[in-house]
Amino acid sequence: MSECDCKDSIESKIKDKFAEEKRGENISDLSASLNGYGMVIINNTLTLRPSMPIAIEFKTPLKTNASKMKRTKKELPILFSFCPFCGVSLDHKLSEKLK
Repeated sequence: MSECDCKDSIESKIKDKFAEEKRGENISDLSASLNGYGMVIINNTLTLRPSMPIAIEFKTPLKTNASKMKRTKKELPILFSFCPFCGVSLDHKLSEKLK
């Protein structure tokens, strides 16, 4: 199974495409970065995983007046086990590193 390099590849393509569109304009220090990646520790190994924030909203009773409700918002990340771009198992990639 091939190793996933989607993050680097996509960032490079975005940067190249933007540079092409801005050709002739005076731009410098161009960079592109995919957001939605997080550092996690799995089996004592620090690794980069794609993630997506999940927005959760619900109502809870007020502490001072249980008959009234307040809206509560939480945001939690979901970490992917597979690359969302090519489908390669990220756990497989990690297990190969541990060998």
